[in-house]
Amino acid sequence: MHIASDTRPGSPRPNEDVIAVSGPVAVLLDGAGGPAELDNGCSHGTPWYVAALAAHLLSTLNTAPDTELAAALAAAIEAVARAHPGCDLTHPGTPSATVIITRLGDHALDYLVLCDSTLLIETNEGVEVRCDTRIDEVAPQQRRAMDAAPLGSPEHQQHRLAKVGAERAARNREGGFWVAAADPAAAEYALTGSVPAAEVRRYALLTDGAARWHGFGLGDWAALLDLVDRAGTAALLDAVRAAERADPHGRRLPRAKQFDDATALLVTPAPAPLRPEPTPPGQDGRGSRDLKAERRQIRADVEAIAEPARRVRLIDAHLDKVEECIRTLTAQRSALIAELAGEGWTDSAIAALLHISRPRVTQIRGNHRATPSPTS
Repeated sequence: MHIASDTRPGSPRPNEDVIAVSGPVAVLLDGAGGPAELDNGCSHGTPWYVAALAAHLLSTLNTAPDTELAAALAAAIEAVARAHPGCDLTHPGTPSATVIITRLGDHALDYLVLCDSTLLIETNEGVEVRCDTRIDEVAPQQRRAMDAAPLGSPEHQQHRLAKVGAERAARNREGGFWVAAADPAAAEYALTGSVPAAEVRRYALLTDGAARWHGFGLGDWAALLDLVDRAGTAALLDAVRAAERADPHGRRLPRAKQFDDATALLVTPAPAPLRPEPTPPGQDGRGSRDLKAERRQIRADVEAIAEPARRVRLIDAHLDKVEECIRTLTAQRSALIAELAGEGWTDSAIAALLHISRPRVTQIRGNHRATPSPTS
């Protein structure tokens, strides 16, 4: 699994976005503390809240990896609430965060999305978009007034404060929208689902600041994934920042702030191991021996040799095949590199096979025999 990520603050204030990755689990949080003019009832602040929430999420999902994602989120919200009981957790502006959680397993990619961060999942059928947009249905009158005023003007800020006030009144209640804050019940309203792991080509987690790429009309979601895959997450955030600077008054993309915290995470799963059908003896063009099947087995063993923790698992019969392969293939190296690559061998496996020496094989066999059995 390959991971690329980047995050940028949108102001001199601390970044309220958080990325947290551990093993197959990725977490993306976009904190919401509100404008500086409005109190939030918490002495710790939003950056503390999102960092604590991410830590509790990873702790739960690492210690109990089969936990349902919504249950893990509820437990994390409750744990963070217990961590600052002296703050006013009933305050309508208590620190909150949008949430995306993904967990890639052998059989499925599980996901959870709460509030307006965006999850993109590319399969062979195209790009699937998961975003909880219920907040966009709140405070429509205040939103329209804010969007009509020039960004940065006193009128714009006045309408922005009114919009935030209306959103706070609708937060975490029926008919409004749901976000991680102090009430663990909000986790029940998250969007959750699974996609078969074999169908997932890549997926991206974006805060709304990074998702402005789409709002600015810089390209569709597939183009965003291609850009990040080709040039990295930094290129995406650079493009968003350039578009924000070119639209200082919010005419092209009306918004609450000229610059927002922006974070992007791209995950590309490792390709599934090839499992070709065995070649019938005598049909590989090299005689009655099934050399391709033997090479597939040798390939697994050579990759194991490259991983010290697995050396003790090698058996003598396999090492004999490695030794035989070295003798047989030395004179055919150039042609075999192309053929082995076509069969799915990694570059590291090919290099390990073609450069390992017979004395090294003998040494590995000796080390293997000298290594105590795990059960001894």
